[in-house]
Amino acid sequence: MIKRSEKIYTCFFCGRTKIRNAALGIWQSGSCKKIVTGVSRPAIPP
Repeated sequence: MIKRSEKIYTCFFCGRTKIRNAALGIWQSGSCKKIVTGVSRPAIPP
C-alpha cells in the first residue's frame, strides 16, 4: 500500500501529474514549482 505522501497527484496549476508531498500540509509541484499549503491532500478542481 502506498502512503498518501508518496503518491503523485495532478497539479491544478499546470495540469501535470507531478505534485508531491514535501511535508505535513505542504505540497509542491515538480513541473511548475508552485507550493500549496494548509491542505491534507491536493484538491481536485471542479
